[in-house]
Order: sequence, then structure tokens, then C-alpha cells
Amino acid sequence: MKISFLIKLILFISFSIVNVRVSYASEIYEAYTGARELAMGGAYVNTVNDETSLELNPAGLGKLRSQIVTLVDPELEINDKDQQIFAGSNYLGMIDPNTVYSNTKAAPGDHYHLKAQLFPSIVFPDFGLGLHVMRRIDADTDATSTKFHLDYTQDIDAVLGFNFKFFGGVLKIGVAARYVDHAVISNDFVIATTSSISVPSAGTEGTGLGCERRRYYFNSS
Repeated sequence: MKISFLIKLILFISFSIVNVRVSYASEIYEAYTGARELAMGGAYVNTVNDETSLELNPAGLGKLRSQIVTLVDPELEINDKDQQIFAGSNYLGMIDPNTVYSNTKAAPGDHYHLKAQLFPSIVFPDFGLGLHVMRRIDADTDATSTKFHLDYTQDIDAVLGFNFKFFGGVLKIGVAARYVDHAVISNDFVIATTSSISVPSAGTEGTGLGCERRRYYFNSS
């Protein structure tokens, strides 16, 4: 009886693992990541003390001692195949899904990855505002040149952050209000019947307003 139950349990766990792998076949990305946060291995929530506090933890605005003005703050993430796929092409097209489609068709089997973002902002102690603009593209054509897969995300995120101090600054509570325009294309396309790809024709787009209270921030300074 115990052996039968153990076998059933093992089978249940095995099928659960298979289902999880299928569901999460695509990589999961955070809405905002910066070079500093990646260098810290993701351990940044309780240490942010610059303009990235607007996106990561607005309570971190309470650690600022003066204003910070960031004009562009560009970040670019590519892989080793991107330059080959776009060799001799206009590199500005690297963030356009239709241009990526045209170039990737000529490189079957090569995976294309690019993430580009800008984050101009101005922050003061306990207050700040910024605009995060990001495009991320993952794409590839199968080895037979019959199907093209595209995962495309475009975010425009206007954020307003506040920090409130209590008990002489021992307790800090950060609040962020934001407006987000979010566009996504995630689909397989038959190359023989697909002439162009754009968000209106192949994806979804939506906008929203929100307000969030982020993590409590304990600090005696």
C-alpha cells in the first residue's frame, strides 16, 4: 500500500514538473533591470539609493542627500548573433519587429536577442519622477525556414515616486504612481504567408494607471 502510494506520488510530481517546463518555455523578464542591479545578482531592493529607486523601491528615495538629474541613461543588451544578422543593415532597425523579421529570415537557426532601454529622470530626497522606455526582442527562424517565432515587448512607463518617513526616518514607506503603455507580440508566423509584422496586426497593446506601495525600508540613518 505504501509502495503504491509512493509510485503515485512520484508520477504526480513528474507530470507536474513536465507541465511547469511547458508553461515556462519562454524566459521570464522583470519590467525593469539595470546594470547595477544585475551586477549585484538581484540583491538590490534594500540597497537602492539613486534614480533607480523609482522603479525598484521608492522607499530608497529616502536615502538621497541631494538631487540627481539623469538625461538619458541608455542600456543595451545583445547576443553574439545580432551583429551577424544585421551585418550591412541599418542598426536602428534592430528594435523594429518587422525589420528583425526581414533580417532573421536570412539567418535560419540563429537566435536574435536585444533589449534597449532609456530612463531619463530627476530625483530629490523623498521625491522623484522618471520615464522608462524599453524594447525587448527575442526571435528566430527555424532550420527549415518555414516558421518565424517572435517575442516582442515594448513598455513606456511614466513613474512618480514618494517616500514617507516615520519615527525619525527609522521606518520608510515608498509609494509609486505610474502610467504604463504595454505592447506585446508573442507568436509563431508562417513565413510563406507573412509579409510584415506589427503590433496592430499581430500583437496586443494596452494602457493603465496604477499606484503601488513598495517594500518597507528600515534604516537608522
